[in-house]
Amino acid sequence: FFEAVLQKSEAASIAREYLSKRGLKPETTRTWRLGFAPDNFHAFEEFIIKKGFQKREAAAAGLLVQKEDARLDLSSRRGGDTFFDRFRGRIMFPLFDIHGRVVGFTGRVLVTQEGVGKYMNSPETPIYSKSHLIYGLHLSKISIRQKDEIIVVEGNMDVLACHEAGFVNVVASSGTALTLSQLETLKRFSNNISFAFDVDEAGLTATRRAVELALSLGFDVRIIRIPKELAKDPDELVRKDSALWADLI
Repeated sequence: FFEAVLQKSEAASIAREYLSKRGLKPETTRTWRLGFAPDNFHAFEEFIIKKGFQKREAAAAGLLVQKEDARLDLSSRRGGDTFFDRFRGRIMFPLFDIHGRVVGFTGRVLVTQEGVGKYMNSPETPIYSKSHLIYGLHLSKISIRQKDEIIVVEGNMDVLACHEAGFVNVVASSGTALTLSQLETLKRFSNNISFAFDVDEAGLTATRRAVELALSLGFDVRIIRIPKELAKDPDELVRKDSALWADLI
């Protein structure tokens, strides 16, 4: 649904323009199955019902939300229920398990609003645990084994930019601080790990914690230092100068 909306819907023109400005190639959009959630409270809800699914199933998968008190918004009532779309007006990044199956989503808002987070992840569900999932590992695991090196970045766009430039052994923690569980999974593929988090105070804090955890598991740890004056994150640096990014690695 989200893929089709991004590719075909007039309402998604702003999302297509954003991705183009960020430098993403059409084949990258297809490979990573990017999509767009319309800014509509019931678009996905109506689609999923036509496909024969129950609203409660979609809610259990983290895609619909059920209002606790229908009296708060009578306009949301549809035939006595109080469900509405969780993701609205966001570019959708599917979250894949290690076998390439979609188990959740990260949605990036296009129009920033006060009190609305830039990124929203699927909630914990029976098939999605944010402390276990590693973004991009399904497409990176072969390259990681071949190069015997894991590069961990912060964001989805960092991963996409690196893969586009040929650095396929790059993964991300995907919206959460790196956990022991994620590192234990990565250790199955290589003992060498390099961190390249955002160049800000939060990124520095995340790096310290990640290094400590990785060392506790016996990894050979390195930090890829991005010069502050050049870029704020791997995505920006790779698009400016992929050769310099290769040198830093």
